[in-house]
Amino acid sequence: MKIPRLIISLFLVYSVFGQLSYCAMASATSEEVTRANDPEALLKINTVVQEIYDGIIAAKPKFKELATFGEKNLTKNEGGFLTITYETEVPSSGGTTFPYKFKLDVEPIKAKTYVSHNGYFNYTMPLLDLQFSGYMIKHPLRRQFDIKTLLDQFAEVMADYQQQFMPLRFMILPEKDTYQVREPIRFKVILANVSAHNILVKGLGESSLYFTLNRDVWGTQSGDVKMVESLTPFQQAIRDQEAVAQQLRSMFGGQSQGETTVVGKRTKVGDQTILRANEALTIDFVGAGYKKAQDVEIRGIYQLNIKGLRPTGHTTLKIVE
Repeated sequence: MKIPRLIISLFLVYSVFGQLSYCAMASATSEEVTRANDPEALLKINTVVQEIYDGIIAAKPKFKELATFGEKNLTKNEGGFLTITYETEVPSSGGTTFPYKFKLDVEPIKAKTYVSHNGYFNYTMPLLDLQFSGYMIKHPLRRQFDIKTLLDQFAEVMADYQQQFMPLRFMILPEKDTYQVREPIRFKVILANVSAHNILVKGLGESSLYFTLNRDVWGTQSGDVKMVESLTPFQQAIRDQEAVAQQLRSMFGGQSQGETTVVGKRTKVGDQTILRANEALTIDFVGAGYKKAQDVEIRGIYQLNIKGLRPTGHTTLKIVE
């Protein structure tokens, strides 16, 4: 697939503007309190830990050091979160042994339980006020199983999960779900303020948006940015991801496009603006098509740091002959 020349500027912007921080125009509200005790978050995180455990079980035939790993190594901590603990001795040359052990726990983001351990690591989930933390100790010169490689695979999963708690919602709405080979791909990007207060944001464009197609960087050619009012139904549906997607499609996409209310003054690409509660910025994009049939994942990032995360969105398209 041909990548437009904007790819270079996107790389530069990603490293520079990516440090811009979230700026609310009013004090925090109850929506920003900790979600560490949220039953839904508990279920989601435990599902991830269970999948990591299953991944370790699947890796046992390839790694001798996992020979005694099993159900006894999967337990729950006081908070109800699944944890994984494993410790053994691995033989070395000359009849000696060296320790091999790892721990994966879930605890409040401010906890320092394992900081003093050798091999300490942590993966924060700032909008849940939680973190994966633990340690990994193995022989430094030998190839051995590393639990962090599995945890890395779920970092994106947990970042996506936290998007529902963002004060800004980033959505990618394709013109359609299926495209022909070599047909230009068109989609709309929406940045909506779903919080109860005003937020200072940067306009949608090259300097604020970063895209990948199937994890390859993708440049874009942008259209006009429009400010759109009245997102009350969307605000009410915030906890239901599918309802959110359907609501946005009905308001901004397809045949319902004429039903949206457009503010007369356009926001210039790259300018900062105050995005009030229940308002949104939208912008249209078009990119070169693919030369062969395949599934394509579009993933976009809005370059605004909100408690260590950035608003992101993704969608999957089919390319057919």
